[in-house]
Amino acid sequence: MTGQEADAQELHERRLTSEKSRGESSGTRVAEKIRREKWLRQVMVWAGVVHRVKTPLFFVEMGIKVNGDVYRDFLRTKVLPWARRTYRGQHWVWQEDGAPSHKAIATRDLVKNIFPEVIDVDISPQRDNGEWPPNSPDLNVMDYSIWSILEAEACAKPHQSIETLKKSLVAAWNKIPQDMIDRAVDDFPKRLKKCIDAEDGHFEN
Repeated sequence: MTGQEADAQELHERRLTSEKSRGESSGTRVAEKIRREKWLRQVMVWAGVVHRVKTPLFFVEMGIKVNGDVYRDFLRTKVLPWARRTYRGQHWVWQEDGAPSHKAIATRDLVKNIFPEVIDVDISPQRDNGEWPPNSPDLNVMDYSIWSILEAEACAKPHQSIETLKKSLVAAWNKIPQDMIDRAVDDFPKRLKKCIDAEDGHFEN
């Protein structure tokens, strides 16, 4: 393994990939996009994974819109304390997608200030000024693997309330073996190569 390959492997293993999603009390799939059916009650959940580590599930209270202010408060009060307890001064890397609350200048300044290293996201396809595309579900381990695992376990049956849905999600999250997460994380370099070979076009999962 060359020095460059070793550096890439270390970055890959220390890269915390995060994502938010919505669970629905009807038992339908956990999805990032809001369903159009007005009668479905939903809960927004955030989680992140990295080699040998997964975050807790963090829930956003119903009715709260995750704008820049809400997201920055979440990073300060939830993610940062967890990261400090978990990494204890070790180096790690923060990565996120190009959701509107992530792209705000105040948010980008904050993550660069409070996290040891950040993979900067493109603000828009027209402004190629970041290291990561703003929307890349095929390269986000939460999207291409972890959410579907959580969904299959927690959302197979309808739930009578938001609280039972939350409990089911937490129980299912805690049951996901870390070695399963590690395999999904380790699949990223192969998926990245497929994406490059496809020249940003479609590639088989």
